Amino acid sequence: MLVLTIATYSIMTLLNTYSAIKKAQYEEYIGIRAVNLMYDFDSIFDLTSQMSELQEITTPEVYKSLDINYDSRIIPIYFKFKAEPTKVEIISSFPGSIHYRLLNNNVSSERSFLFRYTVSEGVINFVEEVELVTGIDNTGGVIYK
Repeated sequence: MLVLTIATYSIMTLLNTYSAIKKAQYEEYIGIRAVNLMYDFDSIFDLTSQMSELQEITTPEVYKSLDINYDSRIIPIYFKFKAEPTKVEIISSFPGSIHYRLLNNNVSSERSFLFRYTVSEGVINFVEEVELVTGIDNTGGVIYK
């Protein structure tokens, strides 16, 4: 009886570990996919068509904040690309956090960004995007590039 209990416990532990690993892998994948859907394109037409896939992997509220069809998103963000092809270079990624840079002739390749997000029920339900600033001067202040 003790051997059967130990075997059952071991199998359950293995299955729980496997499930946690698969969940983490999916959460990392969905974050990388979202960043690529938002910023990796050859033309503005590609970007427009990618919005439908982005809608499938986000909640309606998150999609509205990321969709390029809203002036609050397209004017300050996409116009700086000047309609030129843009590629995403993933620097590092973890479930809930994607560190990336944009490869575009109008955006310095030294700039990098962080896409933070949470996933619930298989879709992204919270996002936050920030530009990372590098370099500290001798007085402890940040040097903005």
